[in-house]
Amino acid sequence: MEFSRLIDQFLNHRPSAEIDTPDGWTQGRTAYGGLTGALMLAAVHDAHEDLPPLRTIQINFVGPASGRLKVSSELLRRGKNTVTIEAQLTGDDALAGRAIFTFGINRDMALQAHYPRRDDVSAPEQLPTLAWNDRVPVFMKHFEARALKLSMPMTGDAEADNLIWFRHKDERARDGIVPLIALGDAPPPAVLGMMKSVRGISSMNWNINMLVDAPQTRDGWWLLNTFSKHASNGYASQIMHVWNADGTRIMDAMQLIAVFE
Repeated sequence: MEFSRLIDQFLNHRPSAEIDTPDGWTQGRTAYGGLTGALMLAAVHDAHEDLPPLRTIQINFVGPASGRLKVSSELLRRGKNTVTIEAQLTGDDALAGRAIFTFGINRDMALQAHYPRRDDVSAPEQLPTLAWNDRVPVFMKHFEARALKLSMPMTGDAEADNLIWFRHKDERARDGIVPLIALGDAPPPAVLGMMKSVRGISSMNWNINMLVDAPQTRDGWWLLNTFSKHASNGYASQIMHVWNADGTRIMDAMQLIAVFE
């Protein structure tokens, strides 16, 4: 099912936002993390009016998101500057994910500091398309990807650093922040490049800071950098950055990954 159609079905189910876990959007026995985050954000936008721009998200992946997926949300506080909303996603009535979304108005600020523009990379149009094989999770086949740098899984590198252009194959999903959240978790965990074997991996959390009010890009392309230098005791920490096609950094994020050898 295309992403845009999936979201339409999810939001059009009344009185609640819910959908059966869609075929092709899973990683192992669960809906993959990007879809979990996107469903919660879509439900929050649908249920709460007059929200300022999204500033930050804290997502905890509590358990498998499978079966009938339902999202509920609660307004925690609406202040002068920020709005904070909690969302919960259940799978077959068991808690699967919980997120805090904080939205904030623009305020005057003398200091204006920005990351340098990322204009030192080849455009996606200049690169070959990555061909997905049957070893990648099925959800990856909803995305088109072109790699500038790729730490190949199971090669035992000292550190892993992936720099990849991604976009939705679904042309209706190439605009808006909800499709961006779904895409933002698409790259394979960087720790796989540091390993020589693995039984399984699972995201435990995802903390996101949005750096612009309304992320936009050209032709649906986003540049994603995912890297890791730390893995121990069954866990790995990774940093994630996202730029638009014009080189503006629009997102900073971090994840903790559980690793099973």
